Formats: sequence, C-alpha cells, structure tokens
Amino acid sequence: MTVNKVLLLLICITCCTITNFLGQSKTDTVQAEKWILISDQWCGRNPDSALWYANQALKLSGTHDSRTLRRALSLKGLVLSDRGDYLGAILYFDSSANMAWRLKDTFKALAMLDNAGIQWQQAGRIAEAVRTHLQALKLAEGYADKSIRSDILNNLGVDFQRIHDGENSVKYLRQSLTIAEELQDADRILKTELNLGSGYAQIHQFNVANRYLWKVIRACEKSGQPHTTSHPIGCLSEFSGQLSGDASSRFSHLNRPPGTHFTEPIH
Repeated sequence: MTVNKVLLLLICITCCTITNFLGQSKTDTVQAEKWILISDQWCGRNPDSALWYANQALKLSGTHDSRTLRRALSLKGLVLSDRGDYLGAILYFDSSANMAWRLKDTFKALAMLDNAGIQWQQAGRIAEAVRTHLQALKLAEGYADKSIRSDILNNLGVDFQRIHDGENSVKYLRQSLTIAEELQDADRILKTELNLGSGYAQIHQFNVANRYLWKVIRACEKSGQPHTTSHPIGCLSEFSGQLSGDASSRFSHLNRPPGTHFTEPIH
C-alpha cells in the first residue's frame, strides 16, 4: 500500500472517529435534556425516580461547561432539596451558580445563589442563609431583570422571620413588594404579601397582617382556584387566633409554621 493510500485511510478513519464522537456527544446531550425533563416531572411526586433520572442526566451531560450540565447540576440540587438533603443540595446549586457565571448567564447564577440561600434557611442555618442572600443581593445590583432581585429580597425577609426578627423581615419584604408591583407581577405580589402578613404578625401589628391576609384571600377567590394557595396561606396559621373575625376562622385548620413559604427553586 502506497504512502498516499495509507494517509488517505488514516484521514478517513480520523474523520469517521470524530464524526461518531460528535454524533454520540449530541445524542448524549439530547438524552440528558430528556432525563432532566423527566426528573423534573417526578420532583415532589416520586423522590427516588427523580433522583435516578437526575443522576442519569448528570452522567450524560459531560464534564465541560454547558447549559445542559448547568441544568443537570441545578436539578440534582432541587431533587436533593425535595428529599430533605439541604446541605447536599447546596453543593450542586453552588456548582451550577459558578458554571452560570462562566457561561455569562447572570440570571441563572443569581437564581442558583438564591436557591443555595433557601437551602441554608431550610437547614436551620440562618446566618449562612442571610449571608448567601446578601451576597446574591449585592451581585444583583444594576442587573436589568429586577424579578430575581425581588425574589432574593423576599427570601431574605423569610430568613429573618425564621429567627423572629420581624423588623428586618418587613424591611426586606417591603422592598421585594415594591419591585413586584413595579413589574406588575401578580404571582410575586401574592407571595410577598403573604410573607409580609406573617412579618407584621411577628411584630404584633395584627391589623396590618390581617389586611394583607384579606388581600391574598380576595386575590385567590378572584382567580377561581383558591385551593391552589393552601400552601402559602398556611404561613400565617400560627397567628390565626390573633387575627380578627373571619380571617382567623379561615386559617384555623392550617398548621404550617409562619415564614416557611419561599420562592420555589428555579433550575
């Protein structure tokens, strides 16, 4: 076999190898995205299935920075959070945040920091939660999308509720509500008003708390699906005996502790 034929054969083999590798890589990415979607669907319903699919997605996402790998890391954090492994979830949210910065995805980086703060909060490590949310808040300064800033402020307010610091809770929640109202974001307004009601109840301003409660009740009734708000409404149940009239009776059957509502993790 001549030298030219050998070179041609080597080139063909190399091209085929590269083509096969790229094709396999693309297939893996597509499959990883499918596993991400399936895992997300199992979250909150079947923790074991959610974890299995999240792990499969991570295996197929490669090791280089990519949107798919960042999503897979975030999803694994969400699955671990759903299983109550808050400290384990923080490692994945932090990794996802660092990758988002490298990918120049500021919104996701801030959202992942916010999620990490929520995990510290859920683990009862409030000092770390406050520190993480304050860090995220500083990094969000000047960022064009104000919605993430509203979320961070909201969760910072809930951090302070967990240590019964109603004054600071109300301070940050009011800032969150101002942004949500500027954005005319009904969902964020509703969540923040619920948390504000809890915050005002903590500082014994029950008339104000009651007013926020009724705003939420009316918004829920207007939506025609009041049952969908049973989770956030429960945030004020501890104070139901101190709220006035009908507002008290509306929450007498709920027993969720105050201040535990938060903006759900985003991946």
